[in-house]
Amino acid sequence: MTIFFGILDRRDGHLSYSNAGHTTAAVLRDGTVSTLGSTGTIVGAFPYAGFSQAEIWLDPNDVLFLYTDGLTEARCGRELYGETRLFEVLGFQTTAAPTEVVERIVDDVMLFCECELRDDLAILALRLVDADARGAGQPQLDFSSLEQ
Repeated sequence: MTIFFGILDRRDGHLSYSNAGHTTAAVLRDGTVSTLGSTGTIVGAFPYAGFSQAEIWLDPNDVLFLYTDGLTEARCGRELYGETRLFEVLGFQTTAAPTEVVERIVDDVMLFCECELRDDLAILALRLVDADARGAGQPQLDFSSLEQ
């Protein structure tokens, strides 16, 4: 089994996470796409496997993008959608709202595989919204998710 587990502090954008062999998470920030790599191997495969923790700080308007392998393993014939294509498409979404990011990625993968997904697909995109911009006391989360 693979797992991405994270705790996000909305007050300062601190994300503490552990990625046990799950797909590569991404952060969309200021026109760039940064990846959050694995911090351990898959869960249950090795009896004494260790799992470490990593941390980053999300700035207001950064988008954290998480997904299952049904996205990158979508096929057109023998060709996989893949991480390279995913991160390329995400590179054009760095200023988009989470809902738009999810919609555009789903549109692109469905076009790629001619609307025939062979695996489940789950996507989560979330953005920390600056409290001052909303007139609220604490930063809020703007997010979008999809499960098929």
